[in-house]
Amino acid sequence: MLGRNPKEFKNLGVMDIHPQKDLDYVMEQFEKQARGELALAKDVPVKRKDGSVLYVDIDSLPVTLAGKAYLMSVFRETLPRKAKSILQQSASADSYAGKPLTKSEMGVLRLIVGGLSNKEIAQLLHRSIRTIENHRAHLMHKLRVKA
Repeated sequence: MLGRNPKEFKNLGVMDIHPQKDLDYVMEQFEKQARGELALAKDVPVKRKDGSVLYVDIDSLPVTLAGKAYLMSVFRETLPRKAKSILQQSASADSYAGKPLTKSEMGVLRLIVGGLSNKEIAQLLHRSIRTIENHRAHLMHKLRVKA
């Protein structure tokens, strides 16, 4: 999801994987989860290795290892969930908010909902990753998904 391998994560901290401008919000969400006030942090911005940002929901659970308290988290991308919800609400999602989706955008949306990454979609559709990123950006705008 973030374009990083497990070894890279060992040297990363919260500041390395979240946009600087959103750190206050991110830290507030994690602190609430650590205190047990919040089970699910929604729409948390996360930086990919390539610098792009995606939004995730984060489920966290406090764990203790070797006497030290940690917060174990699971990240889930929100765009596929939101897109799937929109598609289920109306078979005519291609005219959402008066801005029609192109055939290409609808195809990319279906693949995103299916859980494919930009790279996988690009390979499947014989397009560049940048083209898929542009489709995703247009989808987010047209479907009013926060970017």
